[in-house]
Amino acid sequence: MTTHVYIGLYKNTPHRKYAGIWHWNITVAASLTDRADVYSVVEDENETWQTAHRTRADNSGVYLLKSNNLYALVKLPSLTVAPEEIDEFLQRQSPLQGTTPIVTGRGEWSCAQWVIRALQDMDSKGWFSETPTKLADRTAFYEYVRTSKGAMCEMALDNGVTWEDHVGVLVNGVRVLRL
Repeated sequence: MTTHVYIGLYKNTPHRKYAGIWHWNITVAASLTDRADVYSVVEDENETWQTAHRTRADNSGVYLLKSNNLYALVKLPSLTVAPEEIDEFLQRQSPLQGTTPIVTGRGEWSCAQWVIRALQDMDSKGWFSETPTKLADRTAFYEYVRTSKGAMCEMALDNGVTWEDHVGVLVNGVRVLRL
């Protein structure tokens, strides 16, 4: 079984153009026109990290086409396990930093670091059809997705660049960037 997985990059409010600062999540979708399972963490009003998962199983899955703040999905290599197994695994992931090292250059825990940790754990289980580019190095992966994918796409689109390597492709109205 092949399962499609993405890093969702959402615009923060207020959004600072070209800064490469996004809200990250893990998006699992059979189709970009149907509801997707979205796994993320957010800080609550007490500055405590909480899960903010929205899944089809609990009828809160996200219609990506109707998501106003979704900037792009970064397509990862496919997963070789069933969506139910991915859901069970991601539901168990703590939103807290625990012993996970902070990405170099970041002062504190973030949604991006939670995503990277979960992806590394999925990779260590052998779930990816191939290891995602740069994933072994947390800082390199963070900077690659943040700048080479998110910020580069934003700058390219604003300057009329249409190269697929920079701006990805629109799939049913959703921008998809290759990792």
